[in-house]
Amino acid sequence: MQTKQAILSALFVWIGVSIDEPLVAQESATPEIKRVIKILPPNDLIRLAPPVPGTRPPSWHNVEQKLIVLRKQRKTWGWNYANTAEFYDWLATPASTGAASLEEHLKHLATWQAEIPDSAAARVVHAKALIKYAWEARGEDVAARVTPEGWRLFGERAAEAHRLLDEAVRIGVADGEAYARLIVVGMAEGLPREEVDKFVAEGMKVDPTYFSIYTQMAVYLLPRWMGEPGDIELFAAEIARKIPGDDGLEAYARMALEIQQYECGWGETLLRGDYDHAKLVRAAEVLLKRYPGSRTAHFAALCAMVAQDHEAAQRVRPLLGPFKREDKIWVWENDVSHFRNWAGAAEDPHGEESWAFAGLTGCTGIAFGNERRHVWVAQQLGRSAVNVMNVKTNQIDAALPHPGGVVNEFVFDPGRQWAVLSAWNGPFTGWMLWDVQRIPIPLEHATENMCRAVAIHPTRPQVYWVENGPIRSWNIETDAAGPEIAVKGAVHALRFSADGKWLIADNRIIDAVTSEYKFELPIVEAKTRPKIFPRHILTVDEEGRAWSTAAEAVAKEPKTMLVRFSADGNSWDTLLQDIGTGKAWLSPDRKLLATVPPISNGAAASRIEIWNIGKRERVKEFSGHWNSINELAFSPDGSKLASVAMWADKVKIWPLEGLAE
Repeated sequence: MQTKQAILSALFVWIGVSIDEPLVAQESATPEIKRVIKILPPNDLIRLAPPVPGTRPPSWHNVEQKLIVLRKQRKTWGWNYANTAEFYDWLATPASTGAASLEEHLKHLATWQAEIPDSAAARVVHAKALIKYAWEARGEDVAARVTPEGWRLFGERAAEAHRLLDEAVRIGVADGEAYARLIVVGMAEGLPREEVDKFVAEGMKVDPTYFSIYTQMAVYLLPRWMGEPGDIELFAAEIARKIPGDDGLEAYARMALEIQQYECGWGETLLRGDYDHAKLVRAAEVLLKRYPGSRTAHFAALCAMVAQDHEAAQRVRPLLGPFKREDKIWVWENDVSHFRNWAGAAEDPHGEESWAFAGLTGCTGIAFGNERRHVWVAQQLGRSAVNVMNVKTNQIDAALPHPGGVVNEFVFDPGRQWAVLSAWNGPFTGWMLWDVQRIPIPLEHATENMCRAVAIHPTRPQVYWVENGPIRSWNIETDAAGPEIAVKGAVHALRFSADGKWLIADNRIIDAVTSEYKFELPIVEAKTRPKIFPRHILTVDEEGRAWSTAAEAVAKEPKTMLVRFSADGNSWDTLLQDIGTGKAWLSPDRKLLATVPPISNGAAASRIEIWNIGKRERVKEFSGHWNSINELAFSPDGSKLASVAMWADKVKIWPLEGLAE
């Protein structure tokens, strides 16, 4: 290091410049300085004029020279444009002039124009600081709470920034900063899209790899500003087409990253927008390769997860550092743990008809709409409690806002279009009902404790739920309490028979009209040991017969069967002799049974088995998910099956046509 320092000192003494001082300023670098710039390695060149805050304004000629050096670095060695952009950022802050406030700082910046009247950079930096000053007057509050004086100062300062930037462009700018600031001014002044598009086009001609031009335009295109949903993704794709090679991919990645951070890691646009997922993964990996670090690695990991690109995830996984909330890539630290588990899995099974990404947090329930195109997906955490996913487009067609806290249960009635969810551990504890067809706001019902289970009566306007005590009900039309049903012990699941006559509470079957117990399985007579133990009651048919999975009571290695009890519960028919252990779901017409065998030791993933009950045989096996499957749901007509795994994952749609014949 000492030898290198001595060589650098000798070089600068030779050209008459001290290495400890900024470069002697000239509008254009001298041949000697150009020669030094040419031979110095990049890591040393950046130290020629370090931006150290002082107590007095810097030499504006030295600042101009520093900008020349930074542009030279980009042109000669292909350095990251951020070195230039960050220098502009620093110049726009009071620290660069030793000022105590933006107002004082702006007075110092005025001397720059006085000393170098034809400087475009002086006007760009002054405008950049004025934009900050405009937002200082407006404040960070919502628009309705900004004072008239705040709006007046905001408008005046933004207009003055616009004037300075126009002057800088007329003088002639050598990089893209002026155009990036013009886009910000356009956002502040509410300029129409066609005017702001001109700033982008002009900036691309001057400096096509000054990526702030594109990231600022992406922010302008947010629906909360001047854009519409989908505008950002279309703009990103357009820029990637216009800029060749990896530079275009970097621009694509930087725009996606900017919006992800703008949305504070919730990823609404990244997860639900119209990005080309394959291109997004390639672009994120270009960004990571060019600028390795924790933030770019986590962004590449998130893109791989959104695209469900398991191979890319495995490439990125070893590069991940610890979770940093300030990076605004992931919402929760658990998201990173989930990514590591998924990326480390031996395989990620495929073969589904279509899929939609459920979300980055746990899925608490899925249900088909009244047709096969939409699946309702409930999220434990997030900005929306339930997303209505279009399984053909992988887009959200509707969403229900999150009540805060944790969503723990979700049920849906496709006929009436009623959605009920329960939440706790937040500002609201209880259940809420959306009548999607008629009422845009939910009916909220607060409870003392977390609702452990909820159910919608299929024929009456009633919601049933259970906390720690009895099963309670509420009439939606009369807005009054219905009957309560006393139960012994905890209840973890509620559901009704299709005709609404019977309420199933775990292994209890209750008359939904009289609230009286029909029976509780298993039926055990005083001196008789039962031959089978029911495991999971699936439904009660029109004749009052319970359909259930069950196991032999006396076998050393009992098989799991599908049985149908008699109406009194004292006898049964065995419909499927051995379906294996695990979870089971019955189709609405009771012709198909879907089962999820447990993941055995050494198995890489879970799978789904489909049984034809009439044929008494397994007729299909689907590859399933990389981890344990949490829930299955049949479409109302029984022609499709949806599945979702335990953690954040994609909802997969499987075809069942012809399997019930």
